[in-house]
Amino acid sequence: IKEGSEGAVPTLSGVSVFRERTSKGDVERERKEKPELSQVPADIADSDLVDILSNDQLVQCKTVDEYLSILDGTWDGVCEVQIVGDDMQIKKSMAIQYEMIVGYDKEQKQATYSMNMITENGTSKKLLTTGTVNVTGDKTATTTGGYYFLLMGNGGITQLLPPFIDFTQGYKFELGWMRTPNERRRVSRSHDEAGKWVENVYFVERRRV
Repeated sequence: IKEGSEGAVPTLSGVSVFRERTSKGDVERERKEKPELSQVPADIADSDLVDILSNDQLVQCKTVDEYLSILDGTWDGVCEVQIVGDDMQIKKSMAIQYEMIVGYDKEQKQATYSMNMITENGTSKKLLTTGTVNVTGDKTATTTGGYYFLLMGNGGITQLLPPFIDFTQGYKFELGWMRTPNERRRVSRSHDEAGKWVENVYFVERRRV
């Protein structure tokens, strides 16, 4: 993202995707030493770059308006939250089930969303987050907190980026890809106000039918 003044819309000048794996021996040793830590969900860890970046295999969206129209509705999701310690190692991992409700007003070019955690017995819910997305261009939108929402390429792949980093508050980055009109996946990475990596979250969301 090219640098700009506060409030300026960033311009996507390129994207690099890295796929790194520990050796089989390292994975087996870590599982023995820290059996309480779960791994990255298998269906995300096994995703190939083609699965994520090939527009032929993802939902085709030429504009954010199209993307939010598809996202409109109720989704059932599960996410794995990984807490990172001072030594840059994962200290805790937990799975959360949630529902996401998205309402998109095409005339106002605005979407509202809420995520509610579902308890183990499934009888009660707890609000996790809520906010709005305002369309600002064919490929761009702004969200609650001033984050930029960018639609990449011909669609299906999105980025969520902080407007700027001033080291007075935490921030996160997110990559999402909509595999079908009824399934979306996301990966986010959070940092604290000092820039230290503190959390990973892996999401799998499926439309409720």
